Amino acid sequence: MVYHLRGQEYFSKTGMPLAVFRTKADDRLEMHTHDFYELVVVSAGYGRHHINGNNYPIAAGDVFVILSGSEHTYEDCKQLEIYNVLFDISKLNLPASDLYKLPAYHALFSLEPGIRGVSGSAHHYLTLPQSDLDEISCILEQITEELDGHQPGYRGMATSLFFQAIVFLSRRYACIAIPELWQWLKLGRVMSYIEQQTSEALTLEQLARIAGVSVSTLHRAFRAALRLSPMEYVICRRLEKASALLRHTDLTITEIAFQTGFTDSNFFSRQFRKRFGSTPREFRQRSERPSSSVVIGR
Repeated sequence: MVYHLRGQEYFSKTGMPLAVFRTKADDRLEMHTHDFYELVVVSAGYGRHHINGNNYPIAAGDVFVILSGSEHTYEDCKQLEIYNVLFDISKLNLPASDLYKLPAYHALFSLEPGIRGVSGSAHHYLTLPQSDLDEISCILEQITEELDGHQPGYRGMATSLFFQAIVFLSRRYACIAIPELWQWLKLGRVMSYIEQQTSEALTLEQLARIAGVSVSTLHRAFRAALRLSPMEYVICRRLEKASALLRHTDLTITEIAFQTGFTDSNFFSRQFRKRFGSTPREFRQRSERPSSSVVIGR
């Protein structure tokens, strides 16, 4: 039986879409899935991680990300202790533009976990030395204290500490000297470029040159890791930026379309409806309504 864990069960306790706790896994855990992302830092011991029908060994210092919807568990655990960091990055007030400019962020948080779910040979690449493991453990403990303490301003402190953890791990990931990892960093470089050139005309040939690969290789790599073609990914990122502009600015819909790289406002509206289930105008109107939901926490 596969258990489904829901983020709201954890996030309602912290009052924000972020939760951190430590798990001691001496025995086999039940196979489970969840509707949130999970950052795992192995703090002690060793075992095996089973995910989507594949498995690989893990030990102290290992760091990896699990995508929502993945079925996974741990087996053959020997004094295995892990930090579980549960999060919904789309709902956290992080400086996303800074994160998305880091190629290693894309590699660690999107590309590697994406390919791990479909390739039996895929595994994690980031293993921290003890000094770095101590540093990230300290950051995670501080987040835990903030989330448990609920002191005034704790959400801001927890968010800033989580951002610090992401950047710290991304920088360490960028320093890994493993040839197999270069393809993910190349793709991460393309994703970072797309993020910074959202309003510009982009072509497959241009993106392939940035990655230093052929168009066909770039297309296959994107499909394998993200289940999207490069240009589908471009459209997704443009639509996400457009949705933010609709929520937070008074720009007209036509201005937003052009600012996010759509030269045809009708095409923009069709793509937006396909992605969000409503027209840009309807989306903005819904966003302007007062929320009836109750904010949990202090």
